[in-house]
Amino acid sequence: MPLDATGKAEEFKQHEAVIRKVYYDVKIGFGSIAKTIKQVQAINPSIRRSEVEAFLAKQEHRQAKARRKDNSYVAFGPREQFQVDLADFGLTGTYRYACHRHLH
Repeated sequence: MPLDATGKAEEFKQHEAVIRKVYYDVKIGFGSIAKTIKQVQAINPSIRRSEVEAFLAKQEHRQAKARRKDNSYVAFGPREQFQVDLADFGLTGTYRYACHRHLH
């Protein structure tokens, strides 16, 4: 028997309530999509992966931009990575690190 628009909306609300309950559970929640789907489908097998993905995409605490996977020197965000160059121009530096003025 096909559901009307009201029935689908009610089913969606029920599915979202189950997903919310599982995802925000203090002991087992806040997991990956796969872990959340497994736990949700143990309660209600009719919940689809797309519903869990849509729910998690709406959550504010989810990471908005994926980290870069390549070996890049571009920081993910401001003040995340710093690079500093050091130089010893003092008279106590070793030959390799001392100023070249001692060679003249």
